[in-house]
Amino acid sequence: MKFFVFRVEGIDLAAGADRRGFFTTRRAFGTTKEWARQRLLKKLRKEFTMGNSSAFMRGNDFDLHVEDGWEIGLMEYWRSPSRGSTLYDEGDT
Repeated sequence: MKFFVFRVEGIDLAAGADRRGFFTTRRAFGTTKEWARQRLLKKLRKEFTMGNSSAFMRGNDFDLHVEDGWEIGLMEYWRSPSRGSTLYDEGDT
């Protein structure tokens, strides 16, 4: 099993010209980087449609984009946080 950290952006597709979304850095594990990436995206989609963060996205359809990902060791995996997001809504300005 390999361990990874991914930097992800979620973009609200229903916001139109008003950019709205989030950035997050999360960890995941898998036999390959791609498998871990897919597992993470599935988990994030669930969190932002049904989980604690769903109020921000208002159940809207959104696109997830992995900006970067890298392999880490087991100890770094357990020490690194894997929650929280930076939310942005440029339509509020």
